[in-house]
Amino acid sequence: KLTGILRSGELLFGRFRLLEIVGQGGGGVVATARDEWTNDAVVALKISPPDSVFTANSRTYLNELYRHVVQLGEGMLLCPQGIKFDESSGLTYAIMQYVDGVTLTEFVDVQSDPIVRLLGLHVISKVAVSLDRLHAAGIMHCDIKPDNILVGIGGGVHIIDFSSARRPEDVPFAAERPSPGKFYGTPAYLAPEIWRKHPCSAAIDQYALAVTAYRMLFGHTPFSGKISEIRNGALYESVELPSAANLEMCKVFGKGLAKDPANRYLSCQAFVRDLMRSVSASPLT
Repeated sequence: KLTGILRSGELLFGRFRLLEIVGQGGGGVVATARDEWTNDAVVALKISPPDSVFTANSRTYLNELYRHVVQLGEGMLLCPQGIKFDESSGLTYAIMQYVDGVTLTEFVDVQSDPIVRLLGLHVISKVAVSLDRLHAAGIMHCDIKPDNILVGIGGGVHIIDFSSARRPEDVPFAAERPSPGKFYGTPAYLAPEIWRKHPCSAAIDQYALAVTAYRMLFGHTPFSGKISEIRNGALYESVELPSAANLEMCKVFGKGLAKDPANRYLSCQAFVRDLMRSVSASPLT
């Protein structure tokens, strides 16, 4: 594991002095570092191991995608210098702007107050705006979840980790990557059409945003357990809402999490607008 070989104070890639590892997942680690080439400015690094899915072709593909996304403005935290490969270590890395803040998971999970959960929905409403701009540019994020939404101390909201981003014409893709156990996206947030290996559209991001909103409100995702159980739930089981949810909320999640993408909302903002109305009609306690 990378956490076992990366140490605070170490010089990485001949340029970055490692400060600390602030996050980790299946795709590698995220760390803060001082950039010795730019007067010790603090940056965020996403570092992936040698056995990651970043081939030369995938790096070229994503770097081209990033050039388009960077032009869309605020709300998306990217690596404008692209994804780079270090031959001496075999590691792939990306340099990102450092934002002092917490993920949406941390923002909500450290609090049990329903008011804080509702603030989480306000964050999601900002994410919806960014996603619709992304979709209008013909790009899907493909891994929307609370861990990939960053809430800055100053109130800014950023979508992070575009390593699974795709254009609709470049899918269908299998939910599972060629390497066993490695997924495009995160199982609990994958839309049914991904599991079915069907052509995908921006509706997969709207579905994942609905799962994210569900988790913010109720403390868990609609389907959980083993990967096979999550898959079966997404494909065949109806979504059940806790007793705290009113009828309108049930309708909103029923549409946002529809098995057929044609039955979902036409935009992420439309989903959030209806959800906000349903929550306002009967606030959660």
